[in-house]
Amino acid sequence: MGRLKRTTPIVHTNEVCSRRPADTTGPRHGGDCRPAATALASRHRPAMGSGEGDAMAATALPSSGAPMPEDAGCDAEDLVFVHDAFRRLYAVLPTGVRKTPPEDHRRVARVARGVAMVGDALHHHHHLEDEYYWGPMQTRRPACTPHVELMKQHHARVAALLDASAPLADAWTTNPGAGTAEAFAAHIEEIGALLRLHLAREEELALPVMGEVFSQSEWDAVGAQAQKAYDRSQIFLFFGIIQDSLTPERLDAFIAEVPAAIRILYRLIGRRQYERSLDLLSAGTVRPGPYDAAARRGVG
Repeated sequence: MGRLKRTTPIVHTNEVCSRRPADTTGPRHGGDCRPAATALASRHRPAMGSGEGDAMAATALPSSGAPMPEDAGCDAEDLVFVHDAFRRLYAVLPTGVRKTPPEDHRRVARVARGVAMVGDALHHHHHLEDEYYWGPMQTRRPACTPHVELMKQHHARVAALLDASAPLADAWTTNPGAGTAEAFAAHIEEIGALLRLHLAREEELALPVMGEVFSQSEWDAVGAQAQKAYDRSQIFLFFGIIQDSLTPERLDAFIAEVPAAIRILYRLIGRRQYERSLDLLSAGTVRPGPYDAAARRGVG
């Protein structure tokens, strides 16, 4: 999917990593990485049961690290829009499972496959971050290691929950009914709750660092890898949700970055496929169209 041109700087008011001084000379190294204690204290934190919040109080590590690229600095904002798509999907999937008529075995199977498809996309998204983002962040900004370790912990917990989905989905498709549907839907809600917390922490603690330590060419290369791994149904579903989340100005910039072949396919078949998929996965409770993605962010 295309890279959205940044319209505002990715600098949070509770910025977690100090910027390099303007007069820095010689090889550029990572600066301090400071927990945003005030902001974190003001947020609602669901009980995680494994001390994730405590990781933010870790002692700061030495600030020097591996030299960053001379052209370090990238537009990492597009990552938020992918996150928004996952937020929306995991908000509607439980309802889709609960409201699918149990007597319609074919539809039950299609919804279960759709849930698995979204889970596969989430697993792939986290795998790319694990493979391409965390290592360079730690070497170029060592003081952010506690934040990176927190992200890895979250990914492991999400992966475990995704793995545990399969038997619940099998039980529902084999014996559709209120009991099996509720067990599956409740599990999806558990994934969604953890995911909302993880994405909020990543956008607060890791995203500002990504925008500083990666070059644009490095960032774009990871995006190209991501596109190759998604199948067409996944691309159209996420492409449609992301489009619906953007303001007209940002949508124009986003579309301009999308390869012409994808734009044409989306107009011809992709939009209808996206609309059918969203209708299926939400059991008709969510209609395609503009929505306020920003209102869904956070952990509350």
